Amino acid sequence: MLVIRWDSISQLGRYHPRISTKLFRNLSSVTGKRLAKQSVNDKNMRDELTGAVNRYFLCEQLLLEIDRAKRYEEVFSLIIMDIDFLNSDLQQQQNIDEVSIKAITQGISDQTRSVDIFARWDESRFVILMPRTSSELALGITERMKSGIEDIDYPELGRIHISAVVTQSKGEENVEVLLNKIEVQLDKKMLNEKSLYITVA
Repeated sequence: MLVIRWDSISQLGRYHPRISTKLFRNLSSVTGKRLAKQSVNDKNMRDELTGAVNRYFLCEQLLLEIDRAKRYEEVFSLIIMDIDFLNSDLQQQQNIDEVSIKAITQGISDQTRSVDIFARWDESRFVILMPRTSSELALGITERMKSGIEDIDYPELGRIHISAVVTQSKGEENVEVLLNKIEVQLDKKMLNEKSLYITVA
């Protein structure tokens, strides 16, 4: 086990500020990932149907990411997706949705990176937190997710309508404002668009 004394880091910071900043950043990242890994194993942090983390855990991680982005002047991105099942057989809609949601979310999860946080926001809406990621890169990843979903065969469902919004942040907004922003953007697009689309907010 490696033990690093805080006074040693403080002393290092006085003589080698660049090295100490990088060391502190790496320690913060490692510590955060370790804590996140432990927390996410808690059943209360996961959606029972899909296995994605729930909105409570997402908000906790987003709060940490906002603080990190402001501290180190970096960016992160959020993707919000809404999945609409356009099945004509309404009597079987609920059962089909549950089976398909599992398959679709697995397809999305397979496209995420190990550093990303994939969360179920509500019944058919999902959010992905992507640390240190520009909107351009997040948009490309979203395109791959879309393709992965479209490649899955849904013979009983027919057409699936997927709407997505990508937004980038430098940490200027708080959790509530940021999440409300992307939901409003997505809701507007869902009202105005009838075809599958991806847009950058």
